[in-house]
Amino acid sequence: MIFIAVSKDGGKVTYHDTKRHLWWASVLSPSVPGLSALMLAWSGQPLWSLVPLAFYYLVVPILDVAFGEDTNNPPEEVVEQLSDDSY
Repeated sequence: MIFIAVSKDGGKVTYHDTKRHLWWASVLSPSVPGLSALMLAWSGQPLWSLVPLAFYYLVVPILDVAFGEDTNNPPEEVVEQLSDDSY
C-alpha cells in the first residue's frame, strides 16, 4: 500500500510499505509456548517442551543476524496514516 502525505515545506511525501505482508508474523512468536504445550499434551513427547527454548534462543537470533538492521523507516509525515491503517 502506498501512503501519501504533505511535508512541512509543502512537498509531496510518498511511502510504499513493502513489509505489510509480514505483519501477520507478529502473532507467531507469542503462540510458540502455547502450541508447544498443546503438542506436549497431545503426543506426550517431552521434547516438545524444548521447542520454545529452541525458538527464542536459536531461531530468533539466527533470523536477527540473517536479516540485520532494518533501515527502511517510514517518514514522519505518514506515521499517522500507518497507525490509522486497520491492516
